[in-house]
Amino acid sequence: MDPQVLATVPKVELHCHAGLVMDPLMLRTMLQRGHRLPLSPDELEARVPVTGWAQLAEISDFLRPFRSPEWPDLYGLMIELYVRRLLEQNVVYAELGIGLLPPSGPLTEGNTYRRFKEIAKSAQGSSLSVEILGTVLRTAAPEDLAASVSVIRGLAEEGAICGIQWIGPYSRSLEPFARTIAELQDAGVPMTIHTGEFLGPESVLEDLRHVRPDRIGHGLAIFKSPELLALVQERQIPIEFCPTSNLRLGAVERLEEHPLRRALDLGLNFSINTDDPGVLGCSVQSEYALAADSFGFTVEDLNRVTVNSLGAAFAR
Repeated sequence: MDPQVLATVPKVELHCHAGLVMDPLMLRTMLQRGHRLPLSPDELEARVPVTGWAQLAEISDFLRPFRSPEWPDLYGLMIELYVRRLLEQNVVYAELGIGLLPPSGPLTEGNTYRRFKEIAKSAQGSSLSVEILGTVLRTAAPEDLAASVSVIRGLAEEGAICGIQWIGPYSRSLEPFARTIAELQDAGVPMTIHTGEFLGPESVLEDLRHVRPDRIGHGLAIFKSPELLALVQERQIPIEFCPTSNLRLGAVERLEEHPLRRALDLGLNFSINTDDPGVLGCSVQSEYALAADSFGFTVEDLNRVTVNSLGAAFAR
């Protein structure tokens, strides 16, 4: 697709981990602004783009200083710079995932998320709306989440976070969190679960026993089971596709295996996303271009994806 035509298409990003938007160019911009950094652009450039889950874990640890209290301003600066990039790509709505629970213990106050929301709001301009999506690991302590319910509800009600996303490891069941999940969902807190990326349909069905998801992240295994596919169609659960991520991390061996085109032909509700744009070397623009150039999406198809994505957005 002509890049100039693609640039005119409004875009939406629903599946993006803010801690992994960092790339060498962003680091160089920080240096030019006079910031002291815990690592150099050249160091990061030698490690990206990642290929494989083990490398993703390594790069996440490598970038950990940006999430450390010792460097309190860098995470916010990273969000600001990424939001400005979204504006350049004609993105009209985005949700950025940020860890919700502390490393140990419950969430006792939400000033961090209020600050990040304000940073995003100040950078987004008038044509883009950016929301913060609270991320919870399946390895979190269930009692910590249960003790955090009132704070999470307050953050959601005031718009500091727009909802919750559950992320791996996928082998961990969500059953220990089921009661708290139901309490939060009954209070109107939207939820998306990342599932069906590396494990089979049975893992998705297991997750659906414990969550009534408003969206599903990745969801590749859905297309391996006619029964599960029918269930997702019946419930009209939007799917957050991340094709470049799935290819680079090995969830699909070849891009042609990705179910993106099949989802379009079936009339499913889905979005097209980056997942970890900085370390995977992709962007919202490049993911939309991939849909057009590799899967035959037309401008009309992409516009429909954007409309459906806005319909699946968690912002109040």
